[in-house]
Amino acid sequence: MAKFLQNAAVAVFTGVSTWYINFVHQTSEITYKGDMGFYKNADIDHEKYVICFWHGDSYAYYPLLKDAGIYIVTTDTRRGAYISKLAEHFGYNPLRVPDEPTNGDGSFSIRDVIKHVKNGHIAITLDGPYGPRHIVKKFPLVVSLVSRKKILLITLKVKNQIRINKRWDKFMIPLPFNKLEFTFVEPFNVIKNEIDEMPGKIAIKMDGAGAGPVA
Repeated sequence: MAKFLQNAAVAVFTGVSTWYINFVHQTSEITYKGDMGFYKNADIDHEKYVICFWHGDSYAYYPLLKDAGIYIVTTDTRRGAYISKLAEHFGYNPLRVPDEPTNGDGSFSIRDVIKHVKNGHIAITLDGPYGPRHIVKKFPLVVSLVSRKKILLITLKVKNQIRINKRWDKFMIPLPFNKLEFTFVEPFNVIKNEIDEMPGKIAIKMDGAGAGPVA
């Protein structure tokens, strides 16, 4: 019975969440900065990326990159089950990794990701899964380094939104009939001997690209 109720809750969540975010995108003026054609080339030899964005803005991204076969990393938890179903609906391939890595450096989770993804884009939130908010974690950087994929940052500016301030990531829900502006920052390589300094530099890139009002 408990399993049935959980599955029903996931189904309802997925249906409502999918309908709402599609409605937002359909009724809003959406603009793009930078090159967003990176994921549309189906050629296996085309360069692939580790796509990164802030956890709190992730809901608004689902329709943006749909049906591109992108792998999205989420945790192997009840919350991860909800995210996985939502991701699958939009054509993503969810990769559920342990909530707490077997090794302190996250190596188990990284191996788990890499073995599944050799020729596809990987989407990982920069500050997830538990924050602190807008503090870049090393996990996406190490995945980039090990997979030899450049990092592609995407920022988002939204004119009208609701923020759930009680959540650590101040989860953002964009409103319909809105203005959304996505910026694709020029991809870059992770440099092994600079990995300790890179989180701060990436945060500056994100803040710079996401600064100012919606155009």
